[in-house]
Amino acid sequence: MAELRVKSTGTLKLFESDNTSSVTIASPASLGADRTITLPDGDVTLTAGTMLTDYFSSTYFDVRMSADQSISASTATKVDFDTEVTDLGSNFDTATQSYTAPTAGYYVFNAALHIASQSDSQLSHSHMKLVSTPSGGSAVGIAPSSFDKNSNNQRRQAHTVSFIRLMGVDEVMYVEGYATVSAGTPSFLWESSTSYTNFFQGWRIA
Repeated sequence: MAELRVKSTGTLKLFESDNTSSVTIASPASLGADRTITLPDGDVTLTAGTMLTDYFSSTYFDVRMSADQSISASTATKVDFDTEVTDLGSNFDTATQSYTAPTAGYYVFNAALHIASQSDSQLSHSHMKLVSTPSGGSAVGIAPSSFDKNSNNQRRQAHTVSFIRLMGVDEVMYVEGYATVSAGTPSFLWESSTSYTNFFQGWRIA
């Protein structure tokens, strides 16, 4: 018959009936707060290997725009994502329109941006890119989406990007757009509160 013993070191040991082998349950050397292990209402069998960590619930964010954003032509402009749909972990800052990675690891990011000219046939070029700034480093543009319509100008262009990036702790990520027009003032379109044209979202996956 197996026996469960509490050791003076604060660990739990489950001994086999012959007392020759055991399973040890131990806490980390240092705990910053109480921790809880919640078992499901059902049988569970653990397998050898590394158990998955739930990064999603502390890193996931999904942000949108609340209005159209007029921009200067031929000028890279940060997209004003000022509305949080979800921000688990409070890592997105609507004041700076930027996400800061709370821990180092692999993150997936999705972004969409709809760029428009003021009238038909004015938009000759547009692009969107994500900009990353490592802690203490310089900003680097990554994962660009670009359309060049110089030979056939249009009114609107949608850009979408999805990619995985290894982020360092406190590395910052935001979305930037750019437009060249033959006349008028370009903008990032919002559309409506129920039909989102532009969004920025991401979470840690490993």
